[in-house]
Amino acid sequence: MIPMTERFCIDLRAVPEMDLGEQMRLTKEAGFQNIHINSDAAFITKEQLHTYVQSAKEHGLHVVNLHPPFKRNCEFWVPGPQNDELTDLYLEQIDLCAAFGIESLIVHPTSGPDNVYISELGLETCNRLVQHAEKRGVILLLENLRTPVHLDYLFGNISSKNLQFCFDSGHENAYNRGIGFVRRYGPRMGFTHLHDNNGVDDQHHIPMDESIDWAALRTDMEAVNYTGYLNLEIFPRPVNYDGSDYSAFVRRAFAALARIWGE
Repeated sequence: MIPMTERFCIDLRAVPEMDLGEQMRLTKEAGFQNIHINSDAAFITKEQLHTYVQSAKEHGLHVVNLHPPFKRNCEFWVPGPQNDELTDLYLEQIDLCAAFGIESLIVHPTSGPDNVYISELGLETCNRLVQHAEKRGVILLLENLRTPVHLDYLFGNISSKNLQFCFDSGHENAYNRGIGFVRRYGPRMGFTHLHDNNGVDDQHHIPMDESIDWAALRTDMEAVNYTGYLNLEIFPRPVNYDGSDYSAFVRRAFAALARIWGE
C-alpha cells in the first residue's frame, strides 16, 4: 500500500515576490512530493510549463495536475466564436498536459456564480474535450462550484473514465452544504481541492482552521474508496493570513493533512 503522505499534494502558483525554485524547495522541505500548478490568472504557455516542470524535477517534486483559468467558462454553454476560442484553448491545455506527463486538468463547468442554462452545446463541447483527452491520455476533472446541476448533466451523459470529479471542500462548505458531493459523485472522484473556510466565504484556509468537519469528510471519502491525491488548494504566499511566512505555512499545511489522514 502507498504511504498516505505520498498522496499529499499542494497547489503552487507564481508569486511575484518569490523565486520559483525557492517555492519548490520550501514545498519539498515541508514534506510534499506532489504539486498542482494553478495558472488560473492566464492560460499557461509551453515555455512557462516547461519551467515549472523542470524546476519541480530539480527539487524532487512531481507535477500531477494543471488548473487553467475559469472566468470565461460559461462560454462553454453559449454559441458563438467565444465558445470555439475557449474550446481551442482547453484543447491546447490538454496537449500540454500530455506533452509534460501531467495526469489531469481541472475544468470548471461554469464561471462560478453565473447562472448559465443547460444546453446541448455545453454537452457537445465537453464531449469534444473528453474525446481529445482520451486520445492524449489525460483525465479531465469537473469541479463542484455553486450548484450540482451542470455536473449532474455532464456526468449523466458522458461515461468516459477520462471525465472524473474534483471535490472542492471549500466550495461545498461555503455555497452548498448538505448536498454531499463526495458520496454523490464518489465513483467518479479523481482529485481534491482541500481547504477550509467559515461557511460563508471561499477563504482557502488550511484544514482545521475554520468550520469544516474533517473527520466526517474523511469518513465520506473512505466510504467511496477514494485513494487519489489529497491536494490542498490554499495559495501559499510570502506572508499568509495567519501571519506566517511561506515555509512555516506549507509545513503547517502538511501537518494538518497528516493529522486528518494519519494512518
